[in-house]
Amino acid sequence: MLPLLLASLLTLASTGAVLPPGPPHELPDPLAQAMHAAALQDFPAALQLIRSVESDSPPVIRERDFCLALVLLSAPPITPGRTNEAAALFQRVREADPADDLGIAALFYLARIEQTHRSPPNLDEAARRFEQLANSHPDNWFGQFAILKLASLELNRADRSKPGVERVDYWLRRGESITDPVLLRNFCWTMGDAVIRHGGSLERALEIYQKGEAIGYSRFDIRALMIVRIHNLAYELGRTDLAIEAAQRYIDEHSRSTIVQFFRDRLRELAATEEERSQL
Repeated sequence: MLPLLLASLLTLASTGAVLPPGPPHELPDPLAQAMHAAALQDFPAALQLIRSVESDSPPVIRERDFCLALVLLSAPPITPGRTNEAAALFQRVREADPADDLGIAALFYLARIEQTHRSPPNLDEAARRFEQLANSHPDNWFGQFAILKLASLELNRADRSKPGVERVDYWLRRGESITDPVLLRNFCWTMGDAVIRHGGSLERALEIYQKGEAIGYSRFDIRALMIVRIHNLAYELGRTDLAIEAAQRYIDEHSRSTIVQFFRDRLRELAATEEERSQL
């Protein structure tokens, strides 16, 4: 079976994807070599290796098609012709078996093509495919990722049929089905931003950010941004203990940051405020 974990390395830049969990499966050479080359952004070598695969085995041909489609979406220049070729390959992979891991992943990338690789983007078709994926495979990693993509897509579209807060509530309910911790963490980032952008309560945004932060962000820069957001909201809401905790964490973890002095000053301000309160 195709190693979706390894293959997805190719699409991080073009799709914004995080990697599916679990160990990679074995790929027959030279497809494994091609995926390794593509992960190192040696796309000419990857394309040459993939196109060198000749087989009468339908599973191997299908894996080759999937790998080729991924590389075509990642290797410059990304042209309309290459995008169309990748879409046709993903469609062929899906038609062979829409319900196995490869077919499910192909539907995800077909949706992403419509969202990010068309000019102009076909957001209606992207949403339709993401919805199909989320509804038909709710327990699959890509099915849950589709909910995250749908929420981001729909909440960024101009839709005046419903108030923004109602739309946010709807997607928060949909997100309750996400069980993968990495996807749930990223969903919290998206939805915390959406609550603020659409005029929701700051308390609710803070609660959502805290839920994501409790899972943990592996990227150093993202973790720093989340601490900043939690601190700012806590400060604005008068949650002094939480604001102090977040400021101290930022100082401890990001001592070389250009804004660390701001947090040192803020910490002194908050400590003074707490002392004044204790004397009342």
